[in-house]
Amino acid sequence: MKEIKNVYNGKSAFIVGELVACGCQALRADELDEAAKKFEVTKYKLNKIKDALNSETNWDEAITHESYYVRMACAKQGVGLETLVEDRDWIVRRAVAKQGYGLDILVNDEESDVRFEVAKHGFGLKTLVNDLSWTVRAEAEKQLKKLK
Repeated sequence: MKEIKNVYNGKSAFIVGELVACGCQALRADELDEAAKKFEVTKYKLNKIKDALNSETNWDEAITHESYYVRMACAKQGVGLETLVEDRDWIVRRAVAKQGYGLDILVNDEESDVRFEVAKHGFGLKTLVNDLSWTVRAEAEKQLKKLK
């Protein structure tokens, strides 16, 4: 994992495997040019990021990194899911659920966005159809209709 300091609004970008994590974004190489324009990242910083994309990632360090967006980038690549399923940040747990991992644990997550992703996978629908969140209930009902 490599850090490029002060890329956008004083935030660092981290190269995590095949993704660039910055802010709440985890971008693939083919998405960098468009994001750089949108967020007014200089060509110099963009080239530093692109050059760093070939660097090795220490996955043990990345899945325990202090920044949630580094850990989210790990989950999006299917790395460290067994640890990240219990992450302190719901954004990371949502990324784990999107991978279809740990659904038996995440079906009871405190955050509705995480449970919504569980419902999208068609897991725990009999429970989620009675969820407190209307969005989770609606997704569970949608998935149940697909099964009929």
